[in-house]
Amino acid sequence: MKKLFLSIIFCLLIINNTTLACSEFFLNQGGYPTSARTMDFVSDLKSKFVVNYRGTERTSYINNAKGKALTWTSKYGSITVNCLDFAVADGINEKGLSGAILWLGPTEYAKPGKKPALTYAKWIQYFLDNCEDVKQAIRLAKKIDVLAYPLEGFNEGKPAPLHLVLHDAKGKTAVFEYKEGKLRIYKPKRNPVLTNGPFYKEQLKNVDKYNDDEETFKAPLVMESVYRFARLSLVLDKAETVNDHQEAINRTFNVMNLVTMPRLNDENIKTAPPTLWRLVRDHSNLVYYINPSGVPFTKWINLKNIDFSGKIKYKQISVKDKSIGDITKLFSSK
Repeated sequence: MKKLFLSIIFCLLIINNTTLACSEFFLNQGGYPTSARTMDFVSDLKSKFVVNYRGTERTSYINNAKGKALTWTSKYGSITVNCLDFAVADGINEKGLSGAILWLGPTEYAKPGKKPALTYAKWIQYFLDNCEDVKQAIRLAKKIDVLAYPLEGFNEGKPAPLHLVLHDAKGKTAVFEYKEGKLRIYKPKRNPVLTNGPFYKEQLKNVDKYNDDEETFKAPLVMESVYRFARLSLVLDKAETVNDHQEAINRTFNVMNLVTMPRLNDENIKTAPPTLWRLVRDHSNLVYYINPSGVPFTKWINLKNIDFSGKIKYKQISVKDKSIGDITKLFSSK
């Protein structure tokens, strides 16, 4: 068992040149839906919290084959984490719908066609603006195409290959991936997990190769995608049901520790990028927790205390801000 595990990991280290190595999972137990993700990357992404208002008019950065851009007006307010002043990497809206994009090397986005076109930079924003749950998001996803779009100064100028996961306050999840230009949608039911490559369906098969015996959990520190996916899946599957809201939050943070990568050395960074920050989302109470790497405290944003009407204009907050506890008031420009 141990030899099989290590041989698979060794092959992945060779063929999977992962630049962005994040992990994400949903803990849906006892009626207290929570989710979490890590942002693992080799350099600072200039991540910022942004307040997004209802009634905001938006347009995509890219056109379909007919030269038409996708435009919409936001129905719901949200808090998002924007990276490099360009892409929305994570977020949660006032209805408890969250979105996260993670690196997926073999992604092949759609080709320009008849459907309205969207870039992955606004993939999350589109759903948070327009949907209150996963069911609505799936319906919209089938009506649009996500196209490749290069980022200057990032990924050698090539489009970032990404997949998307959504969770809602009802306990539903959907994973969206583009394989050979075609959209694949998966609807996992029990404590779903997402990391990086291979594709989601293949990751599920890999989990069956592992179990929670002593040898597997004595494996050396390996943070490649298949290992993180299997480890999270097995732990969540064996976890006891939580009994209250605080226990759900604590459990989510504890599980996230299993896939948090410290900055060790330059050689280590090549195969396991360090964790820059970690997020926990409370889908029913609408609280967004943040724990920057290397900082021994947690801060949070309470969406219920934000006016998403647009009457109050809020400023952006750096994820690396050193404030402690509830930072919701820091958005105020006054």
